Amino acid sequence: MTFTGGIAYDSSAVDDDNRTVTVPMGEVWVRPGAQYSFKPNLTLGAAYEFAWLATCPLTSNVGPWRERVSGEFGNSTFNFFGLNLKWTY
Repeated sequence: MTFTGGIAYDSSAVDDDNRTVTVPMGEVWVRPGAQYSFKPNLTLGAAYEFAWLATCPLTSNVGPWRERVSGEFGNSTFNFFGLNLKWTY
C-alpha cells in the first residue's frame, strides 16, 4: 500500500480584476490518496481533493457585446474524487 498526499496554498494566482466566473481560483488545496497493488502488474488507486476558495470578489467584462458581471464567491469549496487502475503487461 502506498499513500500519497499534498497541500498547496495559492495566495494570489489571479488578481481580483482578472478573475473569471468559470475559474474562481482557490487558496488552499488538500490532496490525499492511496494505491494498492493486488498483483505485481495490477495497481488500484484512489484520490480525494478538497479546494477552499475563501471569499473571492469578482468583476469581469465577458466581451465587447455582453454585460459586465460582478459579485462574490463566498467561502465556496470544491470536492474532487478520482480512481485509477494501472495494468502492466
